[in-house]
Amino acid sequence: MNISQITGQNIKKVRIAEGMTLDRLAKRIHKSKSTLSKYEQGTVKIDLETLKDISDALAVSIHHLLPSFSSDSLPEIASVLPPFQHHNGDHASLITLYLYFIGGAKNKVRIVCFQI
Repeated sequence: MNISQITGQNIKKVRIAEGMTLDRLAKRIHKSKSTLSKYEQGTVKIDLETLKDISDALAVSIHHLLPSFSSDSLPEIASVLPPFQHHNGDHASLITLYLYFIGGAKNKVRIVCFQI
């Protein structure tokens, strides 16, 4: 199971626990019922802004929707993360690190990228 599938399952569990229909949540986040269903099935990846909209509509933290990993589950983490790719050519190897967070006065999603 990958991160999208786990996140989708978590969204569905919270939605059902809140007694919210697929159609009602879809309307709240301004997406089609079909698209939301694909998010819940994990067949379509959710962008962070949509994930924030879903968490707001369900009145839960984004952390409740994302997979949680303990330090004991490091081998399991590797099985759900996308493969890491780097180039070993004439250029020095670079590692690109993307950080996503929600913050600021307007509570917007921020993306920071570092190449190390």
